[in-house]
Amino acid sequence: MLGLVGLVALSLLAGWLIVRKRRAEASTAAIRTIAVLPFKGLSAESSDASLEMGMAETLINRLSGLKQLIVRPITSVRKYSNPEQDPVKAGQEIQAQAVLDGNIQKAGDRIRVTVRLIDVRSGETIWSERFDESFNDIFKVQDSIAEQITKALALQLSLPEKQQLAKHATENPEAYQLYLQGQLLWHGRRQNWIQESLNRYEQSLAKDPNFALAQIGMADGYIMLSGHRRISMKDAETKARPHIMRALEIDPELAQAHNALAELKYQYEYDWSGAEKEFKNAIELNPNIAWIRQAYGWFLMSMGRFDEAATEMDLAHELDPSSLTINIGRGRLYYFSRQYDRAVQQFQNIIAVEPTDYSAYISLFDCYEQQKMYPEALDTLIKFQTQSGEDPKKAERWRETFRNAGWDGLVREQLVNFEHDPHPDPANASNFTRIYLRARQYDKAMEWLEKASAMHDPVMLQLKVEPAYDPLRSDPRFVRLLEKVGLQ
Repeated sequence: MLGLVGLVALSLLAGWLIVRKRRAEASTAAIRTIAVLPFKGLSAESSDASLEMGMAETLINRLSGLKQLIVRPITSVRKYSNPEQDPVKAGQEIQAQAVLDGNIQKAGDRIRVTVRLIDVRSGETIWSERFDESFNDIFKVQDSIAEQITKALALQLSLPEKQQLAKHATENPEAYQLYLQGQLLWHGRRQNWIQESLNRYEQSLAKDPNFALAQIGMADGYIMLSGHRRISMKDAETKARPHIMRALEIDPELAQAHNALAELKYQYEYDWSGAEKEFKNAIELNPNIAWIRQAYGWFLMSMGRFDEAATEMDLAHELDPSSLTINIGRGRLYYFSRQYDRAVQQFQNIIAVEPTDYSAYISLFDCYEQQKMYPEALDTLIKFQTQSGEDPKKAERWRETFRNAGWDGLVREQLVNFEHDPHPDPANASNFTRIYLRARQYDKAMEWLEKASAMHDPVMLQLKVEPAYDPLRSDPRFVRLLEKVGLQ
């Protein structure tokens, strides 16, 4: 009798476990969007921001290579570093179905990590684990976390995906930690962030010259220095190219390296067909990196292939809905394709969320100017100047000039100020082009645009699509510039 009761009990228990397993599988089967939040220090005294943020970024990079999974990028999650942050609320805000929340502490040569994977919809923990290892085994900890996440989400991985998931960018813990410090500086955008990031990447490569991501960090740093006009475009190309090629030599399947080569080819060499090939390589290797989709969208947009650009920008937005730069890019697409009303709405929405963003104000100003909505254009410019701490008297003088002489009067005043400058900086050639365009002095505008071209100014990349240049398009000199940059 007791044996029969025991068998019944065991059968009921087995049945309950099967039902529970099926329910768990059903609840996780639909999870295909996750966010890895910045890890938190176990105490304020032991906190290491670069390690905490870097642990998250490393796992994001690994998991984003899985085609079944959308992983929110580090730019979306980095603001959720507060130890008191509710992980479920964070997941809801960035539209993730699950979040990985963790703590990390490094003490001497030991590392302690606790993690839990949470279903954002129910708030329930899907999986959790604790690790207590030597810091030299941090890559083993990352391997285990990544593998357990795929098991918890019941993902069926191909052999290449399994290999990619287990691949280490470096085996050197010191090189890894220096790289993480560089990444923290890069994303933080504080004073001297570009040069300080470069210093860390260089130190990382001194520990491991075969660290491909650090090679790309160096390349990105030099390209960014040229974008900030700290070095010439030619110097940037000379310095960045060896790092990109070395990264590809180390890891031919690194999507970031193919993207960097694509950027180099079209921005510096005007090799548009070669660049497109590299963009497509990058996307084939990893279709779920938002900023690569965005970069390809900008490339297509610059060529005037607006429908294809919209597809890439929309995909980038799906991967990273909260990205400011992606939203700016979508607005610029509306502007370049002459959808001014949509562009205005887009930039107004951005300013409502990010009231100090320079690029959104300038873009909104461009939209109003092309629509000849001059009161709105002036108001936008003054709001930006106020945000930037400009002297309020300057704004009042502009308003007074506009009231008395209109937009043309304001342009004339700007032109007089420029022409009285005995030493105009050639680095501002593209800005001077726009001044003469506003004044309808098209020969002068062409002269400065040719100077911008000689300096390889990035403005040349949008030569084909920028509405402000429309009055110059029939000028043979403008046609020659289009041919020079490969856009004719």
